Amino acid sequence: MRPGQDERGSWFGRSSADSETVDDESGSWLSRARAKYGLGTLFVAAGIVLVLFPEPITSATGMIMVGAGVLLWLAGLVR
Repeated sequence: MRPGQDERGSWFGRSSADSETVDDESGSWLSRARAKYGLGTLFVAAGIVLVLFPEPITSATGMIMVGAGVLLWLAGLVR
């Protein structure tokens, strides 16, 4: 296992074994959502919500989060 990877060898906390943990009700809603959809998807969704607010700081933060989410998706595809 290289630095930055979890115990399953996944870089982003999502693997095929995560489908087993989705049914576990003991974790927080964020842990279950991350296991089901992946961290990149959550970043993109949160970023889109922030872009909808008309303040410049939330729009800038939202665009950064969307960009980070897309990078996570692309890194997952390359891996």
